[in-house]
Amino acid sequence: NTIEMQAVTALAHLQCCVMYFVDLSEQCGWTIEQQVALFENIRPLFANKPLVIVANKIDVAPFESLSAEHRKLLEDMAREANAEIMPMSAAAELNIAEVKERACTLLLNRRVEMKTKSKKLGSVLNRITVAVPKARDDKDRPAFVPDGVAEARAARAARKAAEEAFANGDDSAMMDVDLPPK
Repeated sequence: NTIEMQAVTALAHLQCCVMYFVDLSEQCGWTIEQQVALFENIRPLFANKPLVIVANKIDVAPFESLSAEHRKLLEDMAREANAEIMPMSAAAELNIAEVKERACTLLLNRRVEMKTKSKKLGSVLNRITVAVPKARDDKDRPAFVPDGVAEARAARAARKAAEEAFANGDDSAMMDVDLPPK
C-alpha cells in the first residue's frame, strides 16, 4: 500500500539499521514464503545498511520448530542479505534488549566505519592534540576535593548505607542517621 511504500522509501534515505521482522507463527496472515518474497522486493532499498532479521513470536513458534524448508529459506535470506537472524518474542518480552543492542551496535559500527572513510577525518586528526603533563619537580600534588563535595559524598554514602540496612530488615537504620534530603 502507499503508506508502507512511503515508509520504506524514507528508510532508504536514512542512516539507520534496518530490522526486518518475520512472523514465524504466520498469524499475521502472510506465510513465511510471502514474508521472504516481500523482503526480496524491498531489499534493494536497504543496500549498504546494517540489517537484522528478527524472527518474532518465538513463544508461539520457536525457530527450532520450523520445518527444515522454512529454516533454510530464512537462513538463505539472511546469508544473501549479509544479515543475521535474531529470535525474539515481543509478547513474551524475550530477547528484546538483545535485538535492540545488536541493532545499535551494528549502526554504531557502521557510523564509525563511514567516519573513518570520510575525507574530513584527516583534517580533524591534524587539529587534535593530546597534552600529557610532565612532572616539573618531586613535589606531591594530590587531587583537591572541596569541603562541600566531600561532605556531599559522605552524606550520599551514609544515606546509601542506611537504605541498604533498612532494605535488609533493620527498621531503625533510617532513624539512626541524620540524613539530608536527596
